[in-house]
Amino acid sequence: MNLTAIYVANSFGIMLIGILLISNWSRLREKNIESCCLLLMMISAFMGCVIDPFVFACDGQPGTLNRFVVQAGNSLLYATDMFGSFFWLIFLKSHLKIKLSLTHKYILNCALMLGIAIILVNFFLPIIFEISDSNTYIRRAGYWFFCVIDYGFMIDSIVLYLICRHRGGYMKNFPIIVYLLPLLAGNVAQSLIYGISTISSCFTISIAGLMASLQRERIYRDKLTGIYNFAYLDVLEGQYIGNTRHNVSGIMINLNGFKKMNKELGRSTANNALKDAAKIIAHSIGELGTVVRYASDEFIAIVNTQDEMAINMCIASIKSAFSEFNRDPRNSYKMSACFSSCNINPENDISAFLDEISKRMLEEKADFYSQGENNRRRA
Repeated sequence: MNLTAIYVANSFGIMLIGILLISNWSRLREKNIESCCLLLMMISAFMGCVIDPFVFACDGQPGTLNRFVVQAGNSLLYATDMFGSFFWLIFLKSHLKIKLSLTHKYILNCALMLGIAIILVNFFLPIIFEISDSNTYIRRAGYWFFCVIDYGFMIDSIVLYLICRHRGGYMKNFPIIVYLLPLLAGNVAQSLIYGISTISSCFTISIAGLMASLQRERIYRDKLTGIYNFAYLDVLEGQYIGNTRHNVSGIMINLNGFKKMNKELGRSTANNALKDAAKIIAHSIGELGTVVRYASDEFIAIVNTQDEMAINMCIASIKSAFSEFNRDPRNSYKMSACFSSCNINPENDISAFLDEISKRMLEEKADFYSQGENNRRRA
């Protein structure tokens, strides 16, 4: 065991986490699941880098205090490693708008609770590890059972990503290898080679890679709503135009009465309405595609299908979500929208698609406002 190498590796990990916190603090303060998971992952990595050197320094040293540090420290390291994998899974689910079944959620929660229970029981009945009379850490057979839970979260994230990628196509592309590869390397190395400290430091490298990927992605994110901005359509054009293997469609969503809301309720309320609308649309589309803010009160959902029934189901899901929002007494405003859809022809450029879907939207809006109760001339 080389304590100097352990101190240096974890010191660099602490420094890297500090830099990531400072440089990404504005993002981490955002009140959403993704930012919360990212912050908790950083806290887990930071705790691991701080605790690991103390545990190695006290390992094999006599005294009650050293025994407590080795026992409690290793328990916390197992917990931070497991929670780091769990928060990564939740982050990926939220970022890619993956919908989990109730059974899937139940299994994940049970696995997490089981892992916590094993760590707590290990204080009284050595399952994962034990501390010898000489205060030396010794792995037990239950260590590999705990690895099944820990690695299970990572494997589950990979499976979910592959399923989501299959359903949503390029629009659900995310460089998960940037996060998983360093973390997996650190876990495998420390699992197979006793006496080295690589998990926590590799965890920080994984988080750094994840934050770098997100920073590149933010170029194409709308600042107000958090969904993709108009520039992202150019990225999709490069992927889909000229490629006849893909069958992609667009759904345009235009909020009704937005200008009136902006005028009567104020800009702040109107902005909140845009945020709520973006969340509703993105959640309704889910893993089938992605959502772009096309104009002030207009969104375009790009979906990885040209099946008319699937497109109609997406529209119905959005309408249902709007209705549910309107029934909530806590909301001070109500929302509705007009819809138009159009297939993306790979032989034409994105402008042809935008022209066609906008033309269809104009027809939908004209029909909407021609109805007596919605006719602005009678307002």
